[in-house]
Amino acid sequence: QGLETLGYEYRPKFSTKERWYFVGFFAQPNGQEFRYHIHLCVRSGDEFNKLISFRDLLRNDKLKCREYERLKKLAVETAKQEGRVYRDIKAPFFECIQDIKRD
Repeated sequence: QGLETLGYEYRPKFSTKERWYFVGFFAQPNGQEFRYHIHLCVRSGDEFNKLISFRDLLRNDKLKCREYERLKKLAVETAKQEGRVYRDIKAPFFECIQDIKRD
């Protein structure tokens, strides 16, 4: 309820047992509306550990970080606000990262 009082909307459809998803639309100083996403995880859960590992990989591998940056920009341009398309474009990168971590 705390995030909802700040203007965020809980989206159960995009949440999982270990991750809760919220979205908020807020006006910027230039008058444009900007969308913010918040993902909350159980700190000891698998989802949390996976996300933190991904974050740490990007912090420590500048080439992977730039590759992910380019991919996200492409996904935004291509998806045209379609969340499923956006996630599908990024999915192979996540799978590759998970494969690297298993080796």
